Amino acid sequence: MEEDNKFTESEMIVGGLFALGVDGVCALIDFTGVGTAVSPVIQGFATFAIDRWVDSKGGEVMGLGKQFAQYSAGVIPLVPTTTGIFAIRVFMHNHPTITEVAGKVVGKIEPAAGAASKTLKKAA
Repeated sequence: MEEDNKFTESEMIVGGLFALGVDGVCALIDFTGVGTAVSPVIQGFATFAIDRWVDSKGGEVMGLGKQFAQYSAGVIPLVPTTTGIFAIRVFMHNHPTITEVAGKVVGKIEPAAGAASKTLKKAA
């Protein structure tokens, strides 16, 4: 990844303030009775905008399962999920080698965890 495609500090501040503002508005809406219906929609649109921004910088396109988990995180009331999603996506975009190493480690752990769970199910 070229240095030009990484997020700069100013972009991180502007994006973080945008995401924090969306989460603040949604937290205020959550105190009303319609918050559980309106807040996930607002946070979903903000998450979509963040995804498009990261994609325009050359970021990787996530799979359908990860996208579903990301968009459905707005259902959790009073938690700044949009800010967290922005921070994680920017970190993953700016540090691809760290996320590749983590992916390899998880890839080695998952088969072992699957074998351990099968063994525990047989033992029970």
